[in-house]
Amino acid sequence: MSLFATAQSDSIPTVVIKRFTYCEIIGTSGLAGSKVTVDIDFGQKTKIFADTRLKDKDGKPIKFNSLIDALNYMGSDGWELVQVFTSTYSADTYKYHYLLKKEITK
Repeated sequence: MSLFATAQSDSIPTVVIKRFTYCEIIGTSGLAGSKVTVDIDFGQKTKIFADTRLKDKDGKPIKFNSLIDALNYMGSDGWELVQVFTSTYSADTYKYHYLLKKEITK
C-alpha cells in the first residue's frame, strides 16, 4: 500500500522586516545631587561646538534628575535601550553613552 499526498496554499508567507532609527545619549558625570543635561546625537550634521543638548518644545535644555531620568524620558517616546558604555573625558570625569533605537513605522 502506498500513500502520496500533495498540498497547495494560496497564501505566500510574509516576512516582516523591522527598520529602526538610532540615537545616542551622552551624559557627563556631574556633582552628586545636581541636575543633568544630556547631549543627543541623531546622526545629524552639526557644526563644531554646536549645542546638542536635548531641548524641550521651547528650545530650552531639559534638566533631568539623573541619566536614568533621561532614559525614562526617551523610553516614554518609544526609544529602546540597546547598549551602554563609558569613556574617559578627563582624569576624574566620565562620559556615559547610551545607544537607543526606535522602530520606524510608515
